[in-house]
Amino acid sequence: MALKYKKESYDLEVIFDDFFLKYFNPLAIKEETFKFIPLKKKNSKEQPKTLEEINQEDLEKQKRSRWVNGDFYIATYIDADGDEEFHADYDIYEYASQVIFKIGKHEIDKEQTEKVVMFVHNLRLLLLLYKADRWDKRLGLLHTRDSDLTLFEEIEEITYLKQLLDKLENPELSEIVLWKKVSKNGVVDTSMSQKVPTKDFNLILLQYAERKYHQFIHRYNAYGYLPLKDISTIRNRISKLPQQEITKPNSDISFAIAMLSAENICPFFTFSYFSKLENYLNNQIASKKEDPIYEFLKIAVPELNRAIEDNAHPKFKKKDKHLLIFSLLRSSKFLPDRKALELDGIVDVKEDFIKQLLR
Repeated sequence: MALKYKKESYDLEVIFDDFFLKYFNPLAIKEETFKFIPLKKKNSKEQPKTLEEINQEDLEKQKRSRWVNGDFYIATYIDADGDEEFHADYDIYEYASQVIFKIGKHEIDKEQTEKVVMFVHNLRLLLLLYKADRWDKRLGLLHTRDSDLTLFEEIEEITYLKQLLDKLENPELSEIVLWKKVSKNGVVDTSMSQKVPTKDFNLILLQYAERKYHQFIHRYNAYGYLPLKDISTIRNRISKLPQQEITKPNSDISFAIAMLSAENICPFFTFSYFSKLENYLNNQIASKKEDPIYEFLKIAVPELNRAIEDNAHPKFKKKDKHLLIFSLLRSSKFLPDRKALELDGIVDVKEDFIKQLLR
């Protein structure tokens, strides 16, 4: 029998009340602060806010609410009698009714039905809050990025730019010497070498390093992490260079840029930044990380479990609770790609999966 899918989309601001604050810490993830101070409005006597004031206002807002979005699916099929039935993995309202009232969704009255619907709604919002802070900002990027780690040539380019910036920031320890080749195999005549004067060293190196930096920002579309004035300058200068290739948004480099930015480390024109980026990429290659979905579920599922138990019937069945959580994850597509968890998988195996996350 073919399954029919219905989608419910969420795109709203969650105002934190006692329920959400009990199971979700708004400040568990440090929010990225503003990277530049807004300019004073023309002909305005009002003084622009300081960076500290802007960041404090942003912090206060994060304590009060969060904007969330996501889709939830319900799958049904037509049974032998022509009636529409929920697939067991998606029958979230049935499990919620059993957990709260110890009876099925078709046996509860109108008032109880409204309570079940609201409870499922709040569980979904709770999951979306964790999605907004933990998945969208870090783990989701890791999950969707290009898994091909053949980026050694790209890392070499980053190392090259890092070394240019090191010389630019330490000119007293560097010099430029011009050589003349006397043969095609690279032999040079040292008697004709010329050292670039110190007063000209910075100008030459700065122009070259800036060009390499602008090409880097453009190639990985990293404009969004920079102040507006820098974006305008780079776009203007890059337009005068040969057309540059732009990589996929889920490339390893783009992923690394996003991850560092989440820690408030932005792709500025400094040796420090490109040194950190180089180290991050080398560590990514060297390490074997756990599936990001498991890492996310180990954070979110225990809090969903607490929220369910705090609102459950005193004698609820743990199996119903586990299947309620599984149904919530199935409907939001937050399950790992495992054969045992497919739609035709064994129910007890699916329950065991939730039990393992709660251990």
